[in-house]
Amino acid sequence: MHLIKLTAILTAASAIVLCSCHKDHDKYIFVDTSVARSFVQQYDSIDELEFRQLETRRISVNIKHSKMGGLWNTHIYDSLCKKHNDLNFYGKINVGKASHIGYTAIGTDFQKIEISCNKGYNAEHPEGTLLNDIVRLISGTPYPYIKSGYKNTFNKTEPLSALYEVHGRVFLGSYYLNTYLDFKDSQQIPVFPVDKKVSELTKEDLALLSPYFGEFYVEKLPEAKGDYEFTVKLYGDDGKVYSGKAIMKF
Repeated sequence: MHLIKLTAILTAASAIVLCSCHKDHDKYIFVDTSVARSFVQQYDSIDELEFRQLETRRISVNIKHSKMGGLWNTHIYDSLCKKHNDLNFYGKINVGKASHIGYTAIGTDFQKIEISCNKGYNAEHPEGTLLNDIVRLISGTPYPYIKSGYKNTFNKTEPLSALYEVHGRVFLGSYYLNTYLDFKDSQQIPVFPVDKKVSELTKEDLALLSPYFGEFYVEKLPEAKGDYEFTVKLYGDDGKVYSGKAIMKF
């Protein structure tokens, strides 16, 4: 009799746990569709920057970020949508039980990037010289799509550089595209690749980047092997300079 009661209690407890987990999981399930005024669904602020060497030539960018403007802060959200003229999207999106799941952008647009080293790198780059001409940024942005009035899109079948094919396609937004019904399973996408030397980047290339940002690729190795401390500075349109360091072992 006691065993039966104990079994019943455990069964009920398991049901409660499963129900709780199911409810928590449900909030991420698309349950309805809605029409979004703006393409960007959320803006995040930069709390901290971290850079680290992934492979010999690659530098990852880790942005610790927090919510800045969205459904919970419509004043900030609306001001940033106006800033980017993202006010007439009116596209159908999937909606989750908890919140909209869509493209998140950094609330700060960058004006330029500077990358330097703590010592001489090669004959063309003595100590104090910027390395912008030998470092590439691999990233992606929807800014050209929004700027065109939501007309210009990027065809995923277009040939990309070998470097971008291997390391860059993740920044074209595969993690959120299912939110937008017009782009679900489509070859045409609203995010354009950014694959340029840092010295060639424009303000438009650095607008509306996601918190995943991208990564840097060092095109030329130094003349001497050893440890090199790279300093990366991102100049924001908010007047702030966001910087960090990465120890590169060549």
